[in-house]
Order: sequence, then C-alpha cells, then structure tokens
Amino acid sequence: MQKISPTQAKNPSLFIVFSLLFVVLASFVPEYIHALLYLVRRELLPMELFPFSKERSTNSILMYDIFDTIYVFKQKLAIKKHQHISLFIKADPNSLLLFEEHQPILEKIFHIDSITFVRLHENDPGGYQQEMFNGITIGIKPSTELSEKKNSLSDLEFQYAQQLEYLEYLRIMISNMSVA
Repeated sequence: MQKISPTQAKNPSLFIVFSLLFVVLASFVPEYIHALLYLVRRELLPMELFPFSKERSTNSILMYDIFDTIYVFKQKLAIKKHQHISLFIKADPNSLLLFEEHQPILEKIFHIDSITFVRLHENDPGGYQQEMFNGITIGIKPSTELSEKKNSLSDLEFQYAQQLEYLEYLRIMISNMSVA
C-alpha cells in the first residue's frame, strides 16, 4: 500500500469522502475500523483524515485496543461469548477516566457484571487472569454471581425432576389402587 501524500490528505473532497465512509461503515463493518486503525498505526494514513480531533482519535485507538484485548483474552481463556465476567483494569488516571466514561458500553458488549478500576500504584485484586498491553493491565475472571445462579438453577432443575418422578410414582400407585 502506498502512503498518502500530505497534499492528498489536505484535499477537501478526499477528506469529505473518507469521513463519510468512516462514519457510515464504522457501525456496520468493524473490520473496516480495524484495517483503518492498522494503517494509521503504520503511518500509511495520516490522522488528519479521521473526522475527529487528535486527542479523540488517540482515545478511540485506546478504546479499540482495550476492546480487542478483552475479546482476544476471553477467547484465550475459553470463556464463551455470552458468559458473564468480572473485569479489572489497572491504568493511569487519564485512561481510567476514559474507561469509566465508556463503562456501560464495555458492560453490554462483553457481558460484564462488575468492573473494578485500579490505579497503577494500587494492588491488583486476586483471582483474575491478567493480560498487559501498553502499560494497562486487564484482569478477567468468570463471574461468580452467574455461576452461583447456574448452580441454584441446576439444583432447582434436579428438585423438579425428582418431584416429577414422585408424581409419576403416585399416579401409577393411584391407578393400580382403583383397578384393584
């Protein structure tokens, strides 16, 4: 791929077309965003082409990185897509503010029951599998609340099956009594 020259990047029509493509395809084709961010990181596309400020684009790249890391980490730990998890994020205060701002999005996308934000100088919570990238530590563990609910559900299902067996036994006994 060829690097875009500065004169092409400042071309207003190219900027408008690229911005519209970015906005329209961003929500429908996540692979498109992944490819664009890859090109920006490799400096094949200048950051000026994106329809937002440099600070916002840096935050967007950071959020994309955390989404990607959580997704890959869940796969690596063999956690199913819809299985609920608990998460902790250990980072600098500015990054933590960004993650707190996007907490509802993270919770919905990754089925997170609880998120713990930890500053760099604080101790990590126990029981989490950890992954580190760009000075940010992410910890994931399957949610205990969900496993407790599953255990109670399986207990209820077992009790229900026992009750059905008992009712079937009573039905047979009563039908035998009426015949005799």
